[in-house]
Amino acid sequence: MYKEDGYMSVSIMSANRLRFVSKDIAGGTIEEMATAADTYTSYCGTYEIQVNKIIHHIQISMYPNWTGIAQERIFALKDDRLLLSAPPDLIDGKQQTAHFVWKRV
Repeated sequence: MYKEDGYMSVSIMSANRLRFVSKDIAGGTIEEMATAADTYTSYCGTYEIQVNKIIHHIQISMYPNWTGIAQERIFALKDDRLLLSAPPDLIDGKQQTAHFVWKRV
């Protein structure tokens, strides 16, 4: 989500995530919590647009190492879609480039 006031937010999760056995919001086994964290990510902060780049100035992130840093994304607009590409980053022990396609709703 990108707001006109310069703030952005993203939350991504795997489909069909497993539910905790416990109904207590603070419950969950170590394994359940690890699986939940492994299948979800989010961050938010401010953003700025520079030609074909969006710079995310991350204020809060599920991945603590991103808090307080800037993340650059190359972007293109195509019809009702926003195409984003991140620079290569270490993901699952390998340098990978993430590509995202967001559809306007």
